[in-house]
Amino acid sequence: MSDKINYDPPRSENGLRRSIENLPGSLIRHVAEPNMGRDGLLKLWFGEPDVPTPQFIKDAATAALADNQVFYAQNRGVPGCTARRPATISTSTASPCRAPA
Repeated sequence: MSDKINYDPPRSENGLRRSIENLPGSLIRHVAEPNMGRDGLLKLWFGEPDVPTPQFIKDAATAALADNQVFYAQNRGVPGCTARRPATISTSTASPCRAPA
């Protein structure tokens, strides 16, 4: 005799567990869904804009990879960058930041 319990949770017609199907949507979905298809918005809600990545960002990413800057930064950002953030946010080109060695 097996000691295993065979539990088959209630499922919807599509085969998903009802508990999964009834999960509430994420808050970001509550913002995104009513605005999908709206003209004039940069759609950043899922972290992927609907415009091509600018070349200076591609170049910075390539340089960061070449410089082995491949690890997560601290939660509040790279210390050398956060100190000068207010001065660079309003400019069209910010000087590159490097994580401290």
